[in-house]
Amino acid sequence: MAIQVVRKLFRLWLVLSLVWIGGVAFQTWRDIPRDDWVRTDVNELSDTEIAVPLGIFHPIARVFIEHGVKLALIPPTIVLASGFVFIWAFRRFRPPKVAP
Repeated sequence: MAIQVVRKLFRLWLVLSLVWIGGVAFQTWRDIPRDDWVRTDVNELSDTEIAVPLGIFHPIARVFIEHGVKLALIPPTIVLASGFVFIWAFRRFRPPKVAP
């Protein structure tokens, strides 16, 4: 019975973590300033230029991405660690099984 509860809690954590990470990724992508690093005049580009540089090469966009990654991964990790600690603690406080 207890193992089923642990599995269900883990699955719930997994689903909520994926929703959280997806939401943070979407919001981070929307908040990245693009006005000064996205080229719209694609027809005037030479062969050596890149039409849309990656965000990690732009200093301001890089900061947004780094903060987004931290915000996406740290809270689910803390929740998972807290869950393992609570499960461990409650299992340790169970009365010992008496053999017949």
